[in-house]
Amino acid sequence: MKHIRTVSIICLSVLLIVGLSNLVVAQTQTARIIVKGVTPDLRATGRYNVLSSGLPNVGKGQKVWLEALALYSADTTVRNSWVDTITSQTWTLTNPPGGAAAIVHTDTTTYFITDTTGQYKVDLSVTTSHGTKTTSIYINSGKWLGVGNIAGSPGTGQCALGCHTQKVIDWENTGHAKVFAYNVDSSDHYAERCVSCHSVGYDTLSTAVNGGWDDIAKTLGFTIPSPQHPGVWDSIKINFPTLANVSNIQCENCHGPGSLHSGSIDNNKIATTFSADMCGQCHGRKTGHIKNYEWGSSAHAKSQGEPGEIEHMNSTSCSRCHTAQGFVNETIGGKPAATYTDV
Repeated sequence: MKHIRTVSIICLSVLLIVGLSNLVVAQTQTARIIVKGVTPDLRATGRYNVLSSGLPNVGKGQKVWLEALALYSADTTVRNSWVDTITSQTWTLTNPPGGAAAIVHTDTTTYFITDTTGQYKVDLSVTTSHGTKTTSIYINSGKWLGVGNIAGSPGTGQCALGCHTQKVIDWENTGHAKVFAYNVDSSDHYAERCVSCHSVGYDTLSTAVNGGWDDIAKTLGFTIPSPQHPGVWDSIKINFPTLANVSNIQCENCHGPGSLHSGSIDNNKIATTFSADMCGQCHGRKTGHIKNYEWGSSAHAKSQGEPGEIEHMNSTSCSRCHTAQGFVNETIGGKPAATYTDV
């Protein structure tokens, strides 16, 4: 049986959104639901209390931050669209079987916490001076699996087992694939505070019990050895293979949990995005991991028409340099020019 929770909100301010994903405008007025990514620096402001990848695919028990967006265009083209002022918004949440979550709104945030596995359907109705529009999105809630085969025991249903063999090989040659292993063997200051970004599914929210690194470490009674020394990683693989399986930065860090994927991508059972928010969950701080902060301080992160205008998303002459999707497809991939839907 599906359970539905609805909450109505009066909004007195214009929502200005920079990093939008999967934005499509086919009419003069459009409503969108933004899954808000939260960086360490953004969390430090006190508005948000937990980090977020901004993906519509999350671990069971994780908090999903939501924002409403309205666009208006006089001629139906995205590049001539402006962020509209929302005067009211109504959220409705349809739970999967066994779920009883509800959308919560405060003066500054809108969120819900997934309480079971499956797909949550979020519906939004926004009203502006130009009328009322509706939209919806699915939020998938799953459990973390790990890439598989790290400790010599691949398990079942993980990325390395056939479907993504070449991608896993490519991943194994990156720094992401080795960052935890390297640090537990050679760092002079490594601690669990570092592991949150160097492992899969790390979330200490009390509801987020979903097979992430922190859950497995707690069950095993594992703590990071101090001081670090050569051989620690090999010891973890031998003595704590289930923990090794979710160590290092893996596929699920960027795509969300894979327990409900099984080759299916409908209803966000696995997720992809070009949004910098996803990287910002770890790289978005002014000290240490500063890549998102550097990018956000540059002109590349801003449209010339901001704060209101969304530019050149459907212009082939501009998209190859001014949209992430266009840059990857055309400039990196060498594919023919096309129109794109991502900022």
